[in-house]
Amino acid sequence: ESATASAVLPVLDFLQKASEEELRRKALLPRAQRRDGSDGQGDHGDSGSDGEQCAVDTGIFSMSSEFVSALLAWAISPSEAAGPCALDQVRKAELYCDYYLEIVTACIPGLGVDEYIGRMVNGGSKLSRAHLQSLHAALENLVFRAAYLPATFLHFGSLSEFPAAVAAVQSLKLRPFYELANRDHQAIAPAPSSACASAIPSSTAASAPAPAAASLPPVDAVSAEPSSRLVLNSCGCACDATGDTRSGGQIAMVEMCELSQLELGGANLVTGLRRMALSGRFRVPARICLDGR
Repeated sequence: ESATASAVLPVLDFLQKASEEELRRKALLPRAQRRDGSDGQGDHGDSGSDGEQCAVDTGIFSMSSEFVSALLAWAISPSEAAGPCALDQVRKAELYCDYYLEIVTACIPGLGVDEYIGRMVNGGSKLSRAHLQSLHAALENLVFRAAYLPATFLHFGSLSEFPAAVAAVQSLKLRPFYELANRDHQAIAPAPSSACASAIPSSTAASAPAPAAASLPPVDAVSAEPSSRLVLNSCGCACDATGDTRSGGQIAMVEMCELSQLELGGANLVTGLRRMALSGRFRVPARICLDGR
């Protein structure tokens, strides 16, 4: 298959928190299926030195009626070995079943019941051996298929990683799928708040004056250098950040703020502030997050 074309492929295994070695051994994409179909380099060169890539799933499953029927039949069927039906035990908090562990793994083609139970025990399954045997028997003949699509993967990760991921979104000019689907319509386009028609009142300013109304940037503007700060979906905000990713610092991100003046120490996440002046002795220290929503 060409890497630029989508494809529906059978799922041969599920890996969770796999090591780099296990990914190389089990999940490395064939060269023809890598993003550019040649050396494997993605749009922004995020693959290994040899262009190694693997597919990352979104965790979204679409269940066929056959799958749902088989799963429910297992869940409501009591047995002599396992006792009352699994569904009743789950409702009483007497049994815990993990969809991404026990259920999807039972559908791996060619996985025998003993190997399946061994994987579940090693993975920390809370189901009894009898439950695992009956679940495997119910689902072993069903096969998952995955839609393989060319895409850019961004790891938003922890709070400290979030601003850098957002900066990558801006750098790659990525847009949400619903915006692309409605790009000829303005129903969901952001609109400036009426409060942006005036500057910050002097009574709320703690130091330097706020920007004048005539110089207010558009609401959807990116009004900062991505190397130190990122201002998104904000109106009338003056922002200064001392952090710089080129010197080991982290991006300060400001979003959905209005008519505010901000002096940030770096590695900040600030959202929802309105008519605030935080500078001078009110400067926001590094690695502090503010949410004014």
